[in-house]
Amino acid sequence: MERISGSPDELWKLHGFETVFKSQEEFEDFVEGRSRVTLIRFKNLQELEKPISWKDLSAILGIKKMPNGGRYLSRETIKSLLKRSFEGYV
Repeated sequence: MERISGSPDELWKLHGFETVFKSQEEFEDFVEGRSRVTLIRFKNLQELEKPISWKDLSAILGIKKMPNGGRYLSRETIKSLLKRSFEGYV
């Protein structure tokens, strides 16, 4: 994982093709005129074949509703999620 900060124009030119945004206009709407933004680049990111159920996820995180601002996960939590995701595959 890599964290990159800079101006929206600079980051779009360098990494826009890697984002989930369909256009620079959509990206600019998202950043709402901010002069500096941060992108997080994931290396070797893969989609799991067996999704983690909300029931399992909420039990691991100890929450009933995901906060609007998201949530940071500890290494231990990530390891637990991955272990549950691969159960039955190994």
